Amino acid sequence: MYSKRATRYLAAVAGVLSCVACTFGAASGPCDPRDSSATFSSGLSLPQAEALPWSEIRAQIAAGNFAEAERLLEAVQPSAERQFWSGVLRLHERKTFASIRSFERAARLNDTSQTETLLAVDYFLLNQKTLAADALQRALRLNPHDLMALYLQGRLDFVGDSWVEAREDFAAVLAREPNDDHSLYYLGLSEWRMGDNAAARRDLQHAVDVLNCHHLNFPLAPYSLAQIELDSGDAAEALHQSDLALEMAESVAAGFKNSGDLAKLLLLRGKIEERLGRPKEAEQDFQHSLKLDPYLAEVWYLLARVYRSEGKNTQAARALKEFQQIQSQL
Repeated sequence: MYSKRATRYLAAVAGVLSCVACTFGAASGPCDPRDSSATFSSGLSLPQAEALPWSEIRAQIAAGNFAEAERLLEAVQPSAERQFWSGVLRLHERKTFASIRSFERAARLNDTSQTETLLAVDYFLLNQKTLAADALQRALRLNPHDLMALYLQGRLDFVGDSWVEAREDFAAVLAREPNDDHSLYYLGLSEWRMGDNAAARRDLQHAVDVLNCHHLNFPLAPYSLAQIELDSGDAAEALHQSDLALEMAESVAAGFKNSGDLAKLLLLRGKIEERLGRPKEAEQDFQHSLKLDPYLAEVWYLLARVYRSEGKNTQAARALKEFQQIQSQL
């Protein structure tokens, strides 16, 4: 029986031996839109299925036809695989507790690393980190080279502030799926948290290159890269990345645009504009940010500073008052 640390190490070593150059997100090569590794982790909650009826059930789940997927499942004889796909269906229906019950039944009939990994996904969604970690340990005991389990282990290590271990996990995934956009993103963030800005910039740029190559929208990658570039003093490159992040944000689901995330993107671009000596543009970004989230205290403070630089003292005083009121409520 391997420990959690040992299974991660074995998988990482195997990956490094097969692909030393890409282990830590080396610079990406020419754009190849056919490269399936770019979207590897996006298949976490919807595994591949080759044979009928599972391939048809998977297709119906992917299309959002949950009632038809349910009908197809009901026509199948009871088995571990039926319970597994029932768990996948419930996961996509956001019936998390029902999904857990189905995966647990599947595991009792025939436990696999895939079943345990998806059980960990459910626990992760419920913020049950200990249960998620236990399920992932079982998954990696069953298959130390399960890349989906290693990817999710990396996510769990990341939210637990275990940056070194997260870096190892994502490196192991990237050794075999060298252009996975989410693994590159979290690898870069882990390195940033560790204080390795050069590696973080390299791997986040790799992630952005992959996103551009495959016409994918993941605003957090260029957003984080913009933050690093700003911290490093390259405001012009930071502006380029923040523009890209906002462009991607406008292309994704409305849920993103209606959240505070877009407000934070505008906050960052406003900071960059101010650093570049463009107060009018900064003012516009800060004002737009506050329309989306009027309780961002930092934006009110920065807006007051911009107003003062423009000689708009009355507006500056009002903005500073808003900042102070929000701060007093924290």
